[in-house]
Formats: sequence, structure tokens, C-alpha cells
Amino acid sequence: MSTTADAKQQQPPRRIGHVLEGIDMKTLTPEGAEKVREAVLKYSVVVLPKQDLEEEDMARIAELFGAPVDLPSEMAFGHQAKSQPRVTVVSNMRPDGTIIPNNKAAEYWHQDGNFWVAPREYVMNFLYSVIVPEEGGDTGFADTVLALQQMDPELRKELEGLQIEVDARKIPDFSSLKEDDERFPVALHSIIFNHDESGIESLYPGNGNVTIKGKTKEESRDIIGRVLAHLDREPYVYYHKWTKGDLVLWDNKTCMHRSMGGYGNHPRKLFRTQCFHHPNLRTQS
Repeated sequence: MSTTADAKQQQPPRRIGHVLEGIDMKTLTPEGAEKVREAVLKYSVVVLPKQDLEEEDMARIAELFGAPVDLPSEMAFGHQAKSQPRVTVVSNMRPDGTIIPNNKAAEYWHQDGNFWVAPREYVMNFLYSVIVPEEGGDTGFADTVLALQQMDPELRKELEGLQIEVDARKIPDFSSLKEDDERFPVALHSIIFNHDESGIESLYPGNGNVTIKGKTKEESRDIIGRVLAHLDREPYVYYHKWTKGDLVLWDNKTCMHRSMGGYGNHPRKLFRTQCFHHPNLRTQS
């Protein structure tokens, strides 16, 4: 007779990139949003295919999940939807339709929102595919929950108690922020933490450009580099190959993501919105 312990051992490992079929996000109700949110908490990355959304829909959907994130243009790739400033246009196309040659934005592992002071780093992303390039353009996701569960004990021990220091002005894609910009003070976040809502333990390593409190830049890069090397492999990574109409939601506290590039000068366009989804912030605007 099998035991409960045996059943747990036989369960397949957690997999990000869960697909939810048959949900129309354009007409999503608060009750429906709660079910989707529960899936995001469980799987970190959730895919909702076959959507037909406009900029206004993207703004409304984000509001169903938490307090909308308002970003200055310097932190929105300088391309926000005219009718909905909260909607960032993620694209290699300028507002006039011309192509930005060999665009390489976001081609590194990172977690959006880590520059916010706690608990505002609890950011949920909504990314919707409008124009799919003829080749390339996939988005990679790395499961920071499973990666921590299967981490070498020595590396985990080294990470315990460490905090990343995140300065928005030093993030590559935000290079146009001014050095004296006081809107974004340096944020501190524990690399190993327990999610404030789900209670699940996860990694929050930032990216290769952050520093670790009490460590030199070289020491920080070495430690974070080893964490990213551990993350960037099977079974932790899910590569999403976009189809027009895909909407992908993810919790930045329990996964990392990056553009996989490879689309050259083929047009690529997505709409992105974000919300603060920490329980203490959901009703704020």
C-alpha cells in the first residue's frame, strides 16, 4: 500500500508556464480574476491564449489584480500607449513605426520591480502579444522556487541572510534616469525569502548589475553569477514561443524572465501592464 509520503515523492516537480484555456480576459470579472490570481501564485507563470485585447483592456485587467503601477517614460522604454500611459509598448518599433535596428532590450535575466522599496517589489506582469516576429522573440522564464529547492546546500548556506541592493539608475534599460532622481531610493531585498501571501520560499537575486549589501561589486557579481548559472538550465527554465493573442501573467517574486532575442529587425510588439499585488497594496491606486 502506498503512503502519503510515497505519493508526494511521485508527484512531478513544479512547472511554470501553466496554460489556462477558455478564459476571456476582456470580460473578466473580479471573481474570475481571483481564480487566475490563484493560478499565478501556484505556477508563477500563467499563459492565457487566444485573447483579443486593446490597450484599454490591458489597463483594466491590471486593476483587477492589484494597484496599477505608474512608471515614468524613462522606465517604460520611452514608449507608452497614448490612450493609456500605464500600458508600456514593448517593441523594436518606434512610435512612428520605424524599426530600431538590432534591438537587444531586456536580454538578461531579471525580475521587474526590484527597484521598488518593500513591499512594492511584489509586482505582477501582464504581457500581451500584438505582433509576433517571423523568427525569434521568445521570452524565457526561470523558476526561482524550484531552483531554490534543488540548490546545492553550500550555495544556499552562502546566500542565507544576504540582501541585494537595487539602484534603479544602474539598471541597463533605465540608463536615461538622472543620477539625482530621488523618486527611487536604493531598495534592499533578501535573496532567500518567504512569499508574503503564499508562504512559499523562493530566490530573489535581482540581476548581474545589482550589489549585495556588505559585499564588493566583484564579490556580488561572483555570487549572483553562480545563482544565475544554477537557474539557467533544465528543469527550471520555460521558453514561451509567442502566438498572436497570447497573454502571459507572472509573479516577479517567484520567477525571473528575459527576452531571448533572435528576432533581428523583424517587427515585434507587445503590450505590458503591471500591478502591485502584495495583499497590503491591492486596494491602493
